[in-house]
Amino acid sequence: MLRIILIVLVALTLTTQLEAMAHPVTTTSVAVIGSGAAGLACARQFSKILPNLTLDVFEKSEDLGGVWNYNGRQDAPMYKNLRTNLPKELMGYREFPFTKKYTNDEESYVTHNDVQTYLKSYCDNFNLRSYIKFNTKIDKVTYDANDLKASTSNPKLYPKLKVDYTNGDGTKSSKVYDHVVVANGHYARPSIPSNLQNLFSKFNKKAMHAITYDEPDVETYGEKVVICIGGRASGSDIAREISSVAKKVYVSDSASSNTSEGNVHTCARTAGLADDGFTILLEDGTSLSDVDVVVFCTGYDYAFPFLEDTNVDLSFVTGERRVGLLYKQLFHATHPTLSFIGLPHSVVPFPLFELQAEAVAQVAKDRFEGGFAGRQERLEAGKTQFESGGPGDKNRVVDTHYVGDYQWEYCREMAKLGKVYNEELEGYLLSNKGLYDTAGEERKACAAGGNDTYRRTRFSRDIGANLWDQL
Repeated sequence: MLRIILIVLVALTLTTQLEAMAHPVTTTSVAVIGSGAAGLACARQFSKILPNLTLDVFEKSEDLGGVWNYNGRQDAPMYKNLRTNLPKELMGYREFPFTKKYTNDEESYVTHNDVQTYLKSYCDNFNLRSYIKFNTKIDKVTYDANDLKASTSNPKLYPKLKVDYTNGDGTKSSKVYDHVVVANGHYARPSIPSNLQNLFSKFNKKAMHAITYDEPDVETYGEKVVICIGGRASGSDIAREISSVAKKVYVSDSASSNTSEGNVHTCARTAGLADDGFTILLEDGTSLSDVDVVVFCTGYDYAFPFLEDTNVDLSFVTGERRVGLLYKQLFHATHPTLSFIGLPHSVVPFPLFELQAEAVAQVAKDRFEGGFAGRQERLEAGKTQFESGGPGDKNRVVDTHYVGDYQWEYCREMAKLGKVYNEELEGYLLSNKGLYDTAGEERKACAAGGNDTYRRTRFSRDIGANLWDQL
């Protein structure tokens, strides 16, 4: 009897081993570039969705947080006294609400330190820190040459990618991954509009980009006349801060309507510099000859130096703020094992990063099967998106990745790719939209830059019930 039992056990063991050989456990290797809000969302979703995962998150600095990791540097977009222009109740990830326990006060519009605290808590709550390689610089990302050659003729083959990087001790390493996700943000390379390059380089007083701004010091701005070119979030905020020490501040923007509040005055969009080297020309035909300091609040170009001069075959157009060809602003249209998190702008960023990360992780898990678009469809969609100049009637190449009010439909597309779209998710998006619209209307009322009274509003939020209210 014992012998029969042993024979049966051996047979079962052999059967299990044969089944394992026929259906081997597949390990998926993923590299994420950046451990800011987008990179952390990727780490969370990949570690949650993909079984048998090998994951490396590459971070060039000594700490996580990306732009929220403020350290007073003069080459970073974060400035000393920044408060968010979106309420924390709207900013947080869907599965990890941004509550008051991460802040130093009861405000809805929080400091960069509060956001950094929140991101660190998110990281630690989901045990993501062990994946991060700090002080590690990405040198180059390329498709595996043999895989790339084979996939050219077979659209069902998806090439792996080789990542070359420099460790914290200066040594060089490389590793091959099934998927690479670029999540390094887009606030590193200052953008100066081509028609204003002359003003930036030849203004005979002081011209600077907002990336070098930290606080309204008297030496630079005291009793000076300053013009902030660009009146969106950073332009309005910086103008308001500088106005506390400056004699006069102009905010030059396409939406300006010649209004004033205190010593802050709006004016038409800047057209260029006159031949005398100090008179600033405006698009409405007027000019300013009293300006001492020009601050370019004109945003940033997308910058991926580790993809330049490689075989990834993507277009990064300096000064145009667009990347292509991409499928759904997310996947490399031809070879989607390379993807980008966080390219869309004028959005609620963290929840969108989360949905994008879910989409990429789920597509990777499904191995591009089960409804993912074929190569020709991806290329056609990518070409249309790259040449469209943004949604609606904007029709400017610099708005290629603008989303704005179209973000809710984009979020639905991401949720469907990530297989998380349902009635509950729809309720969450509608709740986000309501809070976003309300906060946006209040912010627009302060567009002159002279005040930020909208930041005094406090909100409450019940994510589970999709309810929010003003307090």
